[in-house]
Amino acid sequence: MSAPVPHDSRGPSADEIRRSVGEVLAEEGHELAREAEILERAHELLRGALDEPRGEH
Repeated sequence: MSAPVPHDSRGPSADEIRRSVGEVLAEEGHELAREAEILERAHELLRGALDEPRGEH
């Protein structure tokens, strides 16, 4: 698996990443465990965007 290069069209766009992370972070998290779960999901989205080109998820 190769890391995406700058402007790699196979990877998600900055707007797609922003939208996905924003949707996750907008979820309600009134308990610490739920907040941790939300942050973990957002982190996974960012890590995936940095590590994998589109189509290899």
